[in-house]
Amino acid sequence: MRKHLIRLLAILLAVLPLLGVWANTGSAATSRVAVVKELKGSVKVKKAGGSKEFTAFAKMSLNEGDVLSVGSGSSAVLQFANGTSEDDKMTVASNSTLTFSKLSSKQGTTTKVSLFNGSAWVDVKSIENKDDEFSLETPTSIMGVRGTHLYVSVDPVTGATRLMVAAGVVTAQTTDSSNPQTENVYPTERALAIHDLLNGSLISIAQVDLELLIKQSDKSIIEAILKASGEIMKENIDKNGLYPDLSEHFENNLNNLIGAIVAAALEANKIDTKRVNEIIAEVMANTGMKIDLSKKALELTDEEKAKQENQKKLEREALEKALDQKKREEQLRDQQAELQKKLQEQREKQQKEKEKALEESRKKALEEYERQLSEKEKQIFEEENNKRNKELQDQLASPSATNSGSGGGGSSGSGGTGGNGTVPPTDSSLGVKYYYYDANSNLKWNKAAIDFKPEQLNYEFKVPGNTLKAAIANRLAVNIKVESVKVFSGIEFYDTVNLVDEEYLIPLDLNTTKIEIKVLINETITKYFTVMLTKDPTPVGLTSLTQSYKEDSDWYSFDWMINSGNTYGYSVSSSGTQLKLDWTFASGVGKAVVKHTKYALDGRNGQIIPIEDATTMDILNDREAVLLDISNDVDVFEVQLKNASGASIGPGFTMWVIDYDLDIYSDKPFLINGDTVSYERENSEPNFYANVNESVSSLQITQAEGLIYTPYKAINYRSGTVINATNGKITIPLQEGNNELRIVLKNTAGGTMDYELTVSRLNLPQGIRAWSVTDSDDRNYHWELAANQPSGAIKRYYIMVDDVSFVKMKFTVAEGQSLTLTNSSGAFPIMDMQTFDLGGKGGYTYTVMNGSVPIAELLIIKVGLPTLNEDNLSFTQGGSTILQTIPTFDSNQLPNGFAVVSDTSSTEPITMKLEAYLGDIAVFPVETGVTLNSPYFTMNFPAPGIYHVNIRAHDPTNYEQYVIYPVTIYYGVSP
Repeated sequence: MRKHLIRLLAILLAVLPLLGVWANTGSAATSRVAVVKELKGSVKVKKAGGSKEFTAFAKMSLNEGDVLSVGSGSSAVLQFANGTSEDDKMTVASNSTLTFSKLSSKQGTTTKVSLFNGSAWVDVKSIENKDDEFSLETPTSIMGVRGTHLYVSVDPVTGATRLMVAAGVVTAQTTDSSNPQTENVYPTERALAIHDLLNGSLISIAQVDLELLIKQSDKSIIEAILKASGEIMKENIDKNGLYPDLSEHFENNLNNLIGAIVAAALEANKIDTKRVNEIIAEVMANTGMKIDLSKKALELTDEEKAKQENQKKLEREALEKALDQKKREEQLRDQQAELQKKLQEQREKQQKEKEKALEESRKKALEEYERQLSEKEKQIFEEENNKRNKELQDQLASPSATNSGSGGGGSSGSGGTGGNGTVPPTDSSLGVKYYYYDANSNLKWNKAAIDFKPEQLNYEFKVPGNTLKAAIANRLAVNIKVESVKVFSGIEFYDTVNLVDEEYLIPLDLNTTKIEIKVLINETITKYFTVMLTKDPTPVGLTSLTQSYKEDSDWYSFDWMINSGNTYGYSVSSSGTQLKLDWTFASGVGKAVVKHTKYALDGRNGQIIPIEDATTMDILNDREAVLLDISNDVDVFEVQLKNASGASIGPGFTMWVIDYDLDIYSDKPFLINGDTVSYERENSEPNFYANVNESVSSLQITQAEGLIYTPYKAINYRSGTVINATNGKITIPLQEGNNELRIVLKNTAGGTMDYELTVSRLNLPQGIRAWSVTDSDDRNYHWELAANQPSGAIKRYYIMVDDVSFVKMKFTVAEGQSLTLTNSSGAFPIMDMQTFDLGGKGGYTYTVMNGSVPIAELLIIKVGLPTLNEDNLSFTQGGSTILQTIPTFDSNQLPNGFAVVSDTSSTEPITMKLEAYLGDIAVFPVETGVTLNSPYFTMNFPAPGIYHVNIRAHDPTNYEQYVIYPVTIYYGVSP
């Protein structure tokens, strides 16, 4: 009878709303999530159903429907998890966008990811039975994965899907529903899926083309493949007999795949040998697999080579068609714009004709009126009319007029009517201006002489070589309004520039900066202007300069990287030996005095030191070309031009030639707040950590002494902002808690070094001078301050770790202080280093005590806390009888709460227990008369009946965020 009642109750609760009395501040989600395990650069998340993008952060949980966007030069590593177990991993490369179409752990694990653009490396481990599913969908293909390691990318122009399988099997299918093509893709194979509106969709299979693979991958993908190499080899050994090709040729390529990928990546400078050796050592330690890198090529038959060539042909044809389609769309857009222009001109012409007719009518009426006046009346009328005209003219000429010319840049009396006329509307507040060093090394703004016109779309302008940035006003001309501004990143994508104080500020880091400006002409016609700002490479005193360098026996010409402060730079390989200069001097210049300083890199600290005294030579005006030695790590040439009498001409300039093979390694690559803030290296270079108290509101990053890299820009992951250096300094505002930053340094040759810097801005608990946490893999974690804690609660600090079964907490205790850690198991004196075996239940809380006074709460929790479900929630009655917990559903058939049926013959209290850490739990009875006793939420009911209780699970990191689970309790009665 009881089983029938429970079955009936489950059916009823699945289809009927539960009395409508439960709060709806949150909902219980499925237990499968994707967690941001690692990230670099700009990674954004748009939550399901929302429109606002948030900056992603490490350990952030992503759910079904969320959209992840990885920016240029960035990457993200996602870890998929069911409750407390992790399985699949995905490394998402730069310029990628994806969404999680489905994440579920009901009736097997289901993971569906839609990759709109970009590329990703995927390691799938969740496929254990027939109910498990992992699939990837792109614009041209649907890929079903069975225990596999694979790389997938979407061409940004054609939308074609490229798939490479390293282990396992992938079933690829085209997206056309009428007649889809399906192909199995095996290790060492590459599939190309193309959709053509005229010829339909197709999938082409060929051997992987390593040159193409490396060209289309960035460093994050290469490292992900290497990190998975042990698992790849294991899976291929296990499944070798299951692959359809059992030939020796296939087996050789299977064994050679990793070594061939590494060789191709090293050849393309996508990774260096040091990093390869580090990763391979980690793989061997973690998997026990020895990776043989001596096998550096795949064996290809003539048939396989022909298939590769056919794939390349298909890609070229698809690209040509896509570009042709894009061109037609642009032509159509231009035609529409031209049509809009003609319509606007026609409207303006009609308006002018109408105004002219009105003016003629008014003039005719005025003449008719004056004819009716006497001579004296005409005189009075003309005096009044002149008076009104003078008043109007005075108003237009006054400083309060809206068209002000106070921005400078023009001479008085030009382009206007003089001191009493109206001020012309085009002034220095319109168009483009640039910020540069003048001849006296002073920074100043100057307006670019660009005459923007509605009919002209492309503009070029040369700025001085030492220009730092440009500013685009919100109007280029009176009738040309700026809608948006984008800057070409140097590869194939544009970065959006934000409007700040009516201007778009653009750093001019490259020799030529390409800017796309969306404009609105006469408030009606949309057009796109392209502006090319090019730095003038010619120093003051020269009319031309060309240069080349010798490597082995060959000469290579190049263009200098132009930097601020009249500084030029270029990187050459370590085999470069000579620099050839061919200059043409300006009139009056007799010679150039060149001071050459040779530097060597100190491998201990990354600093450069002079290896001998500087030498000086003269380059005379009548000399054709000059050869200079550049065989050192760094060669610096300081040049001063002089006239015949020896007087200096111009400010001079400096040329840096840097060996790009230098392995620069420094424990202090930059200074923080003038070296008053110390920082230390974490597990893996180049990650650093610093701790400051809450009185420090900002950081200033400056150049470290002796290093050739200067601060260039910083990326604040938390705020999603990019902060460019000004005069070699980066000023970064800090928020409370952990500030995740990327510091980018740059040398004069344009080479950059990136460093991850975590700055914890917290006041540590009284008596603790420093602290740190590492897990069993020696990964570092940093305490965060929980937000919005209840009034009167002591400060809570927390960390979220991947594995809570084992952590090491290290404390530096202030002299004379005696502190203890307490929890339900007892009290533990705080020493410099302590290791806690936590048992892996998901979350642990400790209280820091100073004597008998609690001063802080420390919370260690697992990434991706589980939601409340029947596995971790239990009810007992009378201390022993276990009651069945039944999930209930809302009207949309989503998990909503629980129902509990007690023994109808028992009047004992009911006790609720949680078997996992879910956050801060509070229980609220809806009906009066129900009392609660701690510690296990024992509920006493006044009489048999139906009762309702709300379980509120607060986010342990932010108390104001919580989920409510409604519970219906049938106490002593039948449902």
